Amino acid sequence: LAGRKRKPVPRPQPPPQRNAQSRDLLINLQPQLPEYINSFNQIIDFVPVEEQPKALARERYKQLRQLGWALSTEQA
Repeated sequence: LAGRKRKPVPRPQPPPQRNAQSRDLLINLQPQLPEYINSFNQIIDFVPVEEQPKALARERYKQLRQLGWALSTEQA
């Protein structure tokens, strides 16, 4: 799953210990999206073959779409 941000969306304040500057790429290996997701311009997320992690990946996909990300999928 790869996505590019289409338009700015209101972003929550990042946790205090993080730098709020914009970053180019996030490679997400976690089962959930980080709170500071909107500080990235592009995200790469992986969909495992096991059913439980695959279901979590589908939820992340829905969340990203709701946040306004333009999404595309690619075979690895």
